[in-house]
Amino acid sequence: MIYGDLLFSLFINLQSHFKKNIKIPDLSFQQIIALLIVPEEGIEMSELSNKLGIDNSTATRLVSGLINKNLIIKSKSKNDSRVRIVQLSQQGYKIQLRVELKIENLGKKFDYLIDASSHQEVMEFISSMNWELIKSSIKK
Repeated sequence: MIYGDLLFSLFINLQSHFKKNIKIPDLSFQQIIALLIVPEEGIEMSELSNKLGIDNSTATRLVSGLINKNLIIKSKSKNDSRVRIVQLSQQGYKIQLRVELKIENLGKKFDYLIDASSHQEVMEFISSMNWELIKSSIKK
């Protein structure tokens, strides 16, 4: 198997595990991911769409759905009125915390699957791979 095949297989399997274990009633998986991405200080719409890997128009529809569910607040940037900032509402923040706890529990399940002697090596590899992905997305 080559890297592309392995990465695709890993992506599919991780997505499947996350979708099965991280469910919130009345929220799509994409909406849950969007809530996780929004930091406490908020995020620009364009950055949110970039992190989600979707078009700005798709992100706008996604955020509109979260606004309708009172999970997101959208406002104009103080520095540039053309820029929209997305922040979590109190209810959105509570859901974000619930999802983070579910992710932590999912991580604990994976921790048991990895042999203790190779735990540190696996963690370093995942961190390194993540860093390379972040760097490659910044370059584009």
